[in-house]
Order: sequence, then structure tokens, then C-alpha cells
Amino acid sequence: MRRKLDVQSVERRALLISLPVVVGSSVLANLLAWDVKWQIPLIFAALYIVLSLLMEIRDNQKPSSFTHYNHSDEFFTSFSRLVQSAERRIYTSYVRKTPPPSFQSPAAKQYFRDVVQWMRRNPGASFHRIIGVPSAEPYRGEMLRWLVLQRHLACLRW
Repeated sequence: MRRKLDVQSVERRALLISLPVVVGSSVLANLLAWDVKWQIPLIFAALYIVLSLLMEIRDNQKPSSFTHYNHSDEFFTSFSRLVQSAERRIYTSYVRKTPPPSFQSPAAKQYFRDVVQWMRRNPGASFHRIIGVPSAEPYRGEMLRWLVLQRHLACLRW
């Protein structure tokens, strides 16, 4: 099957081919002690090519997903489903005012059970979470005490 040629793909291929040529020419011009006025266009050409390729990469990036949950049970139920489908790594971050033990709903308990079971089923897998701590009282002290306890428990497991 024949690929359709378009201006963008031709330009990209030309840029990829010309980059090593321009960089090599710039190095050669420097080694041969060419006058700077001949080296500067090569440097600008290399910069243009690199920036063009970087802009293409940036334009093709997918935005990261962000989900807002209206209440904690909605969050815990959703993440329980996601934990079940994870294979090797889980990265999560969430903001809360109080430590997880303050969430005693069935959905929260199920989420934490699912995470522990997932870790046991997948040796070598990793679970990472980033937890924001409030910058001021009344909740800061409570969160910090919980985090110290978590660190202590993690050290005991190892």
C-alpha cells in the first residue's frame, strides 16, 4: 500500500536529513577555521531544524488526564476499578484535608483492600501516591502525624 505524501511529511523528512548535514558542516567549518560569517548561517539552520522538530513533538503530545470527583466515594469506587486493570505501576495523587483513616466508607475500605491485594498479586509492581498536606491548621498536624506513621509502617515492612 502506498503512503500519501503531504507537505508536512516531506518537510519533516527533509529536516531530519538536513540536521546531521548542517551540524556536520558547522563542525567542519570550525575545524577548517572558516570565517565566522560562513558558520553563523549553519548554526541558525541547525537551530531552526531542532526547533521545528521540537514543535512537532510538542504538538503531537496528548494532554494528561484530569478527573474531578464530587465526593470521596466516587473517587474510591473509580480508583478501585482502575487498580483492578493496572499491570505494573500505579501513580496517583490526590488532595485532601484529613488522613485516609478518616474515610471509613465502604468504598474507601474496598479501595485500600484492592490496592493491598493488587500489590500481593503483582510482585515487583509499584504503587506510588503523592499526598498533599495542608499548609495551615486545623488539618496540617493530623496529616503530618499520619504521614510519619505511614513512613514508620513502610520501614517495618522492609
